[in-house]
Amino acid sequence: MEVESFEEARALSRGELLQLLASERAEQRLWAVWALALALGDGAGDFAHRILDEPDPGVRRHLAVVLAGHGEHDLLLELVVEDRSPLVRESTIALLVRIAAGTPASHRLAARMRGILEEAERGTSALRIALLGAIGKGAPHYQVQIAQRALADDSLDVQAEAFETLLRID
Repeated sequence: MEVESFEEARALSRGELLQLLASERAEQRLWAVWALALALGDGAGDFAHRILDEPDPGVRRHLAVVLAGHGEHDLLLELVVEDRSPLVRESTIALLVRIAAGTPASHRLAARMRGILEEAERGTSALRIALLGAIGKGAPHYQVQIAQRALADDSLDVQAEAFETLLRID
């Protein structure tokens, strides 16, 4: 079963979502998890206000996952750019890569997502590695280009991740 966006995954039945958990594409598995989490109710989206005040980066990181599942993409973009914790920025960039993979170019946030992902190429080595590690099969062309450019990175660790990314996505 193939879906190309979170919205498509969200329209699937519970049984189909469970099947989607076996997908080769990480973003499809993530979309299935989010859609299944939504079955818990809309109350989970009420966490949005907590993430900015939450002092613990581990809690902010997990709240980011819940917010991603509830379509709070504006807040995720803010976290990638401004969160004080590298842990939160790195895990949130991975979420953003997967969200961007299923976001049509016409979506109001598509250009901003792309800009932030391209800006992350100039971030820390850990941020670049997190970005590359989330790029999967079916990624938009600009994400493949990010991985190709990373082959010439100053960091050998980033180069290695870029190589592994390109192998993984063919």
